[in-house]
Amino acid sequence: MKKVLSIFAVLISIFIFSGMALAGDVGELPTGTSVCAVCNGDNTATVKITGVSVKNYAMFSYYQDTQNLGAVNEVKHNLDKSRRFNFTFDKGWAGLDGAIKKGSAYGGASFLGDNIDIDDRDPHNPNKINPNGACFVITCPTVKAKK
Repeated sequence: MKKVLSIFAVLISIFIFSGMALAGDVGELPTGTSVCAVCNGDNTATVKITGVSVKNYAMFSYYQDTQNLGAVNEVKHNLDKSRRFNFTFDKGWAGLDGAIKKGSAYGGASFLGDNIDIDDRDPHNPNKINPNGACFVITCPTVKAKK
């Protein structure tokens, strides 16, 4: 019986640690980092990241798979197609949590610039936390097309 329990404990440990490894590294953004967006007025926004070297910019789209744009610090988003993104730098994914978004009790993280916030909701079920983690979201208003 002890052998079965110890094998079971080892299997649970392997399962837990493999899940942590698959999640990837998450790094705290360095002091002086800023992530902001400029609303262009045509239903696009330009995201600018300063204070850190981006290794990969991941744009999460409503209608297609994630686009990995590589080492770019400035990206233009069509807001009808994508508002959510995250990026990696030398320490892994930018460490984000819903507790540091602008509307939180803590007032928001210092790296959140104009027209940027943190989204920790599941895009398929807004009443639940996203199992894949939080990401940045562009908060520029929608521009209605003229008829």
